[in-house]
Amino acid sequence: YSMLKTSLENISLSVLYKIIAFIADWFPHTDKFFDKVVLKLLGESRLAREFINRNVNKLKRTSRRTNVCVIADVNIGDAINIQSIIFALHVFLPEANIDYVINKKALSLIEGFPGIQTVYGVYTAVPLTTADVDTINKLLENNKYDIVFNFCPFYSKKIILPPDTIEINWWGIVPLIVKDMAKPYIKAHMTLQLYKYIQLLFTNSEATPQRAFPRTKVVISSGAITQAESFIQSNGLSNLKKILLNPDTSSPFTRIPFHLQVSLLERLTELPCKILLAPGYNKKGIEHSLIKALPHHKQNKCTIIPIPLELDVYAALIDHCDVFITGDTGPLHIAAAQKISRTGDFVFKNHTAIFSIFGATPPRLYAYDSLRPGFVSSSQNAMSYAYEGNCYRNILYIINRNILPFDGDYYFNDIDLDKIVMDIR
Repeated sequence: YSMLKTSLENISLSVLYKIIAFIADWFPHTDKFFDKVVLKLLGESRLAREFINRNVNKLKRTSRRTNVCVIADVNIGDAINIQSIIFALHVFLPEANIDYVINKKALSLIEGFPGIQTVYGVYTAVPLTTADVDTINKLLENNKYDIVFNFCPFYSKKIILPPDTIEINWWGIVPLIVKDMAKPYIKAHMTLQLYKYIQLLFTNSEATPQRAFPRTKVVISSGAITQAESFIQSNGLSNLKKILLNPDTSSPFTRIPFHLQVSLLERLTELPCKILLAPGYNKKGIEHSLIKALPHHKQNKCTIIPIPLELDVYAALIDHCDVFITGDTGPLHIAAAQKISRTGDFVFKNHTAIFSIFGATPPRLYAYDSLRPGFVSSSQNAMSYAYEGNCYRNILYIINRNILPFDGDYYFNDIDLDKIVMDIR
């Protein structure tokens, strides 16, 4: 009965999202009205509290809490942000052994992370493949966890739990997100929302945690440090100011439109610095196209980072740079995280200013800004700035971006480039 009830709820909500998204596509100015409807429905209603209470009651029914697994959402950025659950669990379950299931590509950034017993790099695609699902189910069967905190929506309907294992699902966090997003001056970043959710499950309180939320971190190997240093030296970049521009994102919704990137890059070449261009993986070759679009005499101010490139090498390269610029995507969270050495024998600068340029996604949920109310700063010892493109933005994107229609610049058609370059200068 419980499984049937959950399935019906998921189907009903999915239909609601699709109806709202369809109407908002045909009548774009209705998006703010629908935002309010969704905020009211999922942020303040009995339905919202039901999602949370269901998980609270599950925790009350079990006394076995020492063997725990956290399953992160599918993206690289999720593997970094969901660290906040690890921190919170160590507050409320100090004796627990915690395993962490993440995107396979993020393994080099998380393996060896303090407070995690074993990191499993599993995901290879979005949505999950049958092989991915089978791997996680086998992992749960073999390890016989007491509690599984499942924050991967793509896995929720396919999870097979061993006897005596309880699942705390991701749905309870949605009401917290939409409720805080409705109040512009509340810090609503995903890391804080996750920490608050775990606290709410164990204490039934949304009060500000007494223990300060620690910085998010990425762990970097000695080999990655050496490779990054070699690249900097071989390209004559050691004693120069450096800007790293990441031109690609995992979703076309969040990629800065090409013509705006060309204009931004042309302005950046006028600054007394070198520009590093990260390679495109989803928009392949975008870095080469950007350089070709520049006037010929400005092209030599840019250096392309070669591929293939391990993410921990990329993270180490970011630490060499004074400024990092990107849209909303995983590398934003890599750049914003504090870099630590896996062996403990190297000290990173952690002094990179973060400049994030947002399109369809609400920036308060994922961006970093040192000055604006309602935002959190990055974990770097440097300023962070968030900018919002003039575009269609709807809170439905938080819940399920895959149902929203995509039509290029309709989502992102303008940004104050002069302001961005002035802040970088």
